[in-house]
Amino acid sequence: MAILVPGVPNSAVVTYTSLRSQFPALRAGFEAHAASITGGEQGGTPILAAASRAGLIGAIVGGVVGALAGVVAWRKRRAA
Repeated sequence: MAILVPGVPNSAVVTYTSLRSQFPALRAGFEAHAASITGGEQGGTPILAAASRAGLIGAIVGGVVGALAGVVAWRKRRAA
């Protein structure tokens, strides 16, 4: 789950992760924490603005690369 906190000149994306089986139990806590975030500005950068889209794409690519690196390292340890 990801929450965009709009701001000027910068925005932030807060992400929450869990195992798929645990997500329903944790979702209420994630949403309560997201509701307590302060400091964002109304009318900040829309989520589909170019900068936010580029940042989101970068975050996704970084996550995929990190996951692949973890799989490669796990396979090397397993093969040794």
